[in-house]
Amino acid sequence: LPRADLISLDRGVLLFTTLVSIAVRIAFSVLPALHVTRTGLRKVLNESTGSTSSVYGRRLLSGLVIAEVAVALVLLVGAGLMSRSLMKLLQVDPGFEPANLVAAQVFLPTTKYRERHRLVQFFDDVIEQVRSEPGVNAASAVSSFPLHEVSTASALPFSIEGRAPPATEDPLADVRTVAPGYFETMRIPLLAGRYFDERDEAEAQLTSVINETMARSYFPDRSPLGQVIQNPHGNSVIVGVVRDVRNQGLDREPKKQVYLPLHQNPVAGMALVARAESDPLVVAGILQRTIWTVDAEQAIFDLSTMDQIM
Repeated sequence: LPRADLISLDRGVLLFTTLVSIAVRIAFSVLPALHVTRTGLRKVLNESTGSTSSVYGRRLLSGLVIAEVAVALVLLVGAGLMSRSLMKLLQVDPGFEPANLVAAQVFLPTTKYRERHRLVQFFDDVIEQVRSEPGVNAASAVSSFPLHEVSTASALPFSIEGRAPPATEDPLADVRTVAPGYFETMRIPLLAGRYFDERDEAEAQLTSVINETMARSYFPDRSPLGQVIQNPHGNSVIVGVVRDVRNQGLDREPKKQVYLPLHQNPVAGMALVARAESDPLVVAGILQRTIWTVDAEQAIFDLSTMDQIM
């Protein structure tokens, strides 16, 4: 647990809860006792057996019953609505296959990994070793895992060469850097063109892959393949179109998405992802062990399965 040494009992909170407990005990024991002494024991017993009753007693009892039913009804309706919303969210297609996926978030220190090629080499080494482990179907990396909102710095202003943007469109797209094999690992379907591969190296022509929302908005009458995206990372040629992924949450519509290859756009913070043949927790241990094999000093900031994230 982070900062476990700072966890302690707070005297103020302890005193407050003690006083509240005493007040509740008084309210639920002393006050009824006072009521009994005022009205007389025989009268109270007669009211409880139904032989006689007072207007005050009937009103009090009726008020309690009404309050209990009202509170129970509110809780029941709230629970029903929450369950219904949960069931609807679980039925939403996230755009990838979440079963047996595990991810580990890593932020490489720039003081140690100053050169771009060292960043790429670290992730390449980890991915290659994880792929070779038994029980692992596939492995890759992405700068921001699905269902995690990208930071403001990753909201990419862009334009399409020779094409004006739609009047109602926001000229920003979420950008995610991905390692080779990411789409295959996540099982994000390819709709047109190709995935990233060995052709997308650092010295090659800059390339990008877009999602279907961006393709539908900017290329309703033509194929986006071969078109050029102008952006601060450099002009890149669109080589593929993939299915929409609900990166912002299951309850939100997909945004325009641009994927850039890791070798052409290396970043220090990546989520290493692996798909297990059966048990993702076994692969979680493999992922953790492999990261420390490549760099024993590297911290892992978050290790979780896709089921836990969802």
